[in-house]
Amino acid sequence: MGTYKALKGQRVNSLSSDPSADADSSGRMWYNTTSNALKYTGAGTGAWSTGGSMSTTRNTGMGAGTSSSSFLATGGISSWPSSGNTSAETYNGTSWTGINSINGGRFKAAGFGTISAAIIATGYKPYPTKATSCEDYNGTSWTEINDVNNPKTNIQGTGDTSSAIMPCDAVCESWNGTSWSNVNVLNEDRESITMCGTGTSALAINGSGATTDVEEWNGTGWTEIANNTNGRTTGAAGGGPAKAILCSGTPTSGYPFNYVESFNGTAWSAAPATTQIRQTPLGGGTAASLITAGGYTAPPADTYLSSSEEWSKPVYATRTVTVS
Repeated sequence: MGTYKALKGQRVNSLSSDPSADADSSGRMWYNTTSNALKYTGAGTGAWSTGGSMSTTRNTGMGAGTSSSSFLATGGISSWPSSGNTSAETYNGTSWTGINSINGGRFKAAGFGTISAAIIATGYKPYPTKATSCEDYNGTSWTEINDVNNPKTNIQGTGDTSSAIMPCDAVCESWNGTSWSNVNVLNEDRESITMCGTGTSALAINGSGATTDVEEWNGTGWTEIANNTNGRTTGAAGGGPAKAILCSGTPTSGYPFNYVESFNGTAWSAAPATTQIRQTPLGGGTAASLITAGGYTAPPADTYLSSSEEWSKPVYATRTVTVS
């Protein structure tokens, strides 16, 4: 049987008080001589906090970003009927700042990338026209780039400006930094999928027509993996096949909910719920730092939202070793 020193490379110290619970002490074990207890620092399940509100309500908008403190939002609608918003803004973890507008209103489209290098693609522009056009953001302005091959709505994409993947229904397109190509399709055709990951390693989660199905993209093809518990359409997700967090969206059956699930690379498990129900929001980030913003509430109010919530994990805590 191994010892703690052999496993961790350090002794179990005797301390009269607990050290701060943070990343530096994560995994550390000690004996508290005051409480006569063996303790350690462990990561919690994560938590949601209220973020800043966008300057514009955005339902079915497009987003791009790498964390809850580095995110871009554009497009969407603030009322119905609408041709779509043209405004765009970025978030720094505290407040939103307006940036140059996109070239024409667009909604129910795909967005991916970072706050300084993003792409928006297809969607309604304006309703009921399904656009083939795409735009690239270089940190200053938006520029028209090569069109998609298959105009789609109710679509998400994931990746960056050099490599991205965008499945919807019976088609799937891959972006190589210059142009779009039709590639292998999902095993289960569906739209309104929630996407996360990179252009070569991604998850396609749920969507209409498939309750809890999840598929993994490896850069060449799709493989069905473990289903999640609460199927949904057009949610928000961060991370990728090794670790992910999934929130918001509309259930594929039943009433709108605020259930959140995390993925550890093998199985899905419940995580703390969001405060606000958000159908068709924008969002993204990592499994440890995600933002979900905008969308609309549950019926009958169906209020369009500008608010946001931020997911932060891990939350470190001091824990006591128990023996049973």
